Amino acid sequence: MNRYLGTFLVYFCGISRLFLRILSTTVTASFWDIDNSNQSSSAGGVGKTSLEMKNYLTYLEANWDFLDETTNGTNNHWGINIAYNGSYPFLAYQAYDNQLPTLLGGSGSMNDPYLITSIEDLGWLSVNPTFWDAYFSQTCDIDASQTQNWNSGVGFIPIGTQTDKFTGSYNGNHFEIQDLHIGLQSTEEVVGLFRYIDSANCENIILTNVSVSGHWPVGALAGSCENSSVSNCSTSGNVSGYISVGNLIGLTNNSTITNCYSAGSVAGTSALGGLVGQVNYTNISNSYSNASVTGSYVIGGLSGLLRYCNIENCYSTGLIDGYTAVGGLTGDSNNTQIISSFWDIETSNQSISSGGIGKTTAEMLSYSTYFDATWDFLAESINGTADIWGLNPQENNGYPFLAWQGFQHIANIDSPENVVITVTSNQLTITWDEVSAASSYKIFACETPNGEYIDVSSDGFFGEGRISAEINSESKNNQLGVRNFSRTSHSWTSSVIPTTKFFSVKAVQ
Repeated sequence: MNRYLGTFLVYFCGISRLFLRILSTTVTASFWDIDNSNQSSSAGGVGKTSLEMKNYLTYLEANWDFLDETTNGTNNHWGINIAYNGSYPFLAYQAYDNQLPTLLGGSGSMNDPYLITSIEDLGWLSVNPTFWDAYFSQTCDIDASQTQNWNSGVGFIPIGTQTDKFTGSYNGNHFEIQDLHIGLQSTEEVVGLFRYIDSANCENIILTNVSVSGHWPVGALAGSCENSSVSNCSTSGNVSGYISVGNLIGLTNNSTITNCYSAGSVAGTSALGGLVGQVNYTNISNSYSNASVTGSYVIGGLSGLLRYCNIENCYSTGLIDGYTAVGGLTGDSNNTQIISSFWDIETSNQSISSGGIGKTTAEMLSYSTYFDATWDFLAESINGTADIWGLNPQENNGYPFLAWQGFQHIANIDSPENVVITVTSNQLTITWDEVSAASSYKIFACETPNGEYIDVSSDGFFGEGRISAEINSESKNNQLGVRNFSRTSHSWTSSVIPTTKFFSVKAVQ
């Protein structure tokens, strides 16, 4: 009969040496877990790592007879299911649901990636390290709620180990992984959907309503991230650990993080961040966090501890609670450049930070705050044409969102101020203070103060004399509106004939 050997613990009272001997015995197709047993040798059997012990192919290739397969026989001695018995094989009479892993669609190449279609596919991936250097593509939303019952409540087994890291590419295609549960809290547990990634690419991955706990480092997407690129990813839910804990990633080294965000909560002791806990030699750009962060020391709304990093065009809004080295955006930063990045001093309850600029909630909701800092928004080209950010008072609590989130962009641009109308015998001129975020202006006119205003911009000329034409109007009043702007033009002139008109100057993004 096939057997897999567990850890043998033998006690001999009064004897100083423990031993187990096997005499005149043949041991075939039998295994022990060298990681959990802490033993690299045995008088019989084949030692396997924990991952190999949880891999169905280990046993299938050794001719074990499983339920739902006939290649190795029809006696159906064994079953396997990543959700039961710690993901190790179980005996058929134990009556767990048998779930043999199926090979993924695709070939794992860049042009033909393996297809991830279910939580079972992710579970299979987590125990098959020979595939961790391949390309993967998620094809649909994945309900991972059942992971709360996997492995006696421990949940999903993270992908990657310290000696065998994930080095491939995973594209989530902006499909969600919902309700993922990981509950590993031993003193050595690195935890995340990916435990370790190195020289990897993770993009377009969305994790929602996670429940993730570990020791250090801990993040919903990845515990440890080295030499890797993470882009267009987001996490939301509750993440907890001890040291180097972030809602998205726990610890980064020599990596880039772009166009990412996080929401929910982070809890631990030190090096805690709403987005990333500890950041070393890493560039973070165009990212934000709304997550609250609670701990003892070295805590920040975006990141807790930073060394030799560049942070650009980022913000945080979450409540930050700690005792020492606590900052609204960053807790403790050394040799780090932080550019055009902000935190909300009111919602964070923090007036200081080791980097970034603190703003009131009203300022954080203002388009001009970010436009003046050269953030690249939809529907404007002055700060670039990549169209990274958007703003809408009805979305994301009024704070900027990333364009890939798909919300409608409606910039809340400031109204022109100090509008003055001057009338001479045959000319009307309107002047106003330049609005910093406008790309152009429009002039509207109406015969009554509360009537329908008509765009008359083309009936006059702006600034240095662009567009000249006649207008039948005389200024009696002016109304302030929203703006669209030409940065160098803040006057408008037209010819007049006696009549009464009310004017409104609007700035346009």
